[in-house]
Amino acid sequence: MKHLARFDFIALVLLLLPLYSCLDTGVDSKEVEGDYQIAILNPAEKPDELAIDNYRIVAISPLNTDTWQVIVDYSGGCKDHLFLIWWSGEVSTDGLAELYLIHDGQEDQCDALVRDTIDIQLDMIFSESATGAPIPSTVINLSEQQEIEINPDISDLEALGCSISVELVPILCGTGVWEDVWMIPVDTTSIFSKVIFQPVRSEVNRSYSLTAAQAEVDILYGYEFQKMDNAITCVVTSEREVVPVSVKCLEQF
Repeated sequence: MKHLARFDFIALVLLLLPLYSCLDTGVDSKEVEGDYQIAILNPAEKPDELAIDNYRIVAISPLNTDTWQVIVDYSGGCKDHLFLIWWSGEVSTDGLAELYLIHDGQEDQCDALVRDTIDIQLDMIFSESATGAPIPSTVINLSEQQEIEINPDISDLEALGCSISVELVPILCGTGVWEDVWMIPVDTTSIFSKVIFQPVRSEVNRSYSLTAAQAEVDILYGYEFQKMDNAITCVVTSEREVVPVSVKCLEQF
């Protein structure tokens, strides 16, 4: 068992087991095994004053209401890397917690493109919040100026299986793995009434005649499909939140 050193300003909370790449954006990447550390910074620290190494968030996929899987790309391959999380403990005027995810490459001089999946345990972050439960958040990557908003209300979809009723409709400004065809949840009594799914990956073949189905999806917050610039218009004009997804199941009614 590996022993962890204590730091004055960092509380090490988790050792990540060997993890493997989950997504493919068309760039060759090296899968690396190892012990990866993730740490929570004291709110008194200033994230913009820390040494920051470049990395990119490919997507954030909520595993359940308590765990996020963050898929990241970075340069390295010869050393274990450290990811730091900072939250001030407060929420913004629009009710969001701003979580900073900071990459410390540990002076790794190798330049392989590494893709890893990092598990973030939300109860360790929000334990001091009023409810102790996850709250709507914006994950900020200072090195790439990425800001990815997470809605915890639609995070726990895995338990639903292939049971989300959707309509497959063409979207004027839509792009995705099915070109302009997106999925609108039929249920108007739940959180699904506020979202529209943008398929950016699919594990199933879609019949072009299919217009209504039962679906199973994995959310991929922050995933940027090619030609995404056009889809940004949908975010502004649609009454629903656009949520990128990977489609795992699609069955006709």
